[in-house]
Amino acid sequence: MTMPELNIPDPEDLLWFDDRVEAFIDGDLQSEDAERFHALLASHAMLSAEVEMARSITDAFSSQSDASCPDAVTRNVMAHVRKDWIQSIPARLKDGWRKMAGAGLRPALAMALLLIVVVSSTMIKRPAIQQQADVVQALSDVKMALAYLSDAGRTTASTVRQDVIGPLVVAPMSRGMNTAIEN
Repeated sequence: MTMPELNIPDPEDLLWFDDRVEAFIDGDLQSEDAERFHALLASHAMLSAEVEMARSITDAFSSQSDASCPDAVTRNVMAHVRKDWIQSIPARLKDGWRKMAGAGLRPALAMALLLIVVVSSTMIKRPAIQQQADVVQALSDVKMALAYLSDAGRTTASTVRQDVIGPLVVAPMSRGMNTAIEN
């Protein structure tokens, strides 16, 4: 007695077929795909059985009425969600502040410090001629520091290394402050 030969589709054809069974049942299959689908159905009996099973599942689900959640359950779930959301506010604020202060606030603080130095150095009373030369030098130092900070912000995505801040930002500001204080 010989075993009947099984007619098993190619794995690639089987994957293609599986992706389109629902569209076939719904009548949404494109014409080229429909031709290939019908050819596979005609040549493989097991695929016809799969289509019939998918049809019976679709029919069973479509005959079911929509289930609804009882109002008491919905109210309790929403109360717990609100409670969890409210309790998580401090942690979310803390994380937000940490992220903002970590990367985005440092360049802004450096800029504010530079502005404070410039404003305070211009308000100190000194002889007019010496004051103008010192202000011009301080403004030049500040402009250079701001230009460097701007370039550093563009190239490092708003993070500035400490070894760069010292010689290129703090030192010129310190010189400007010392000059302003001495005179």
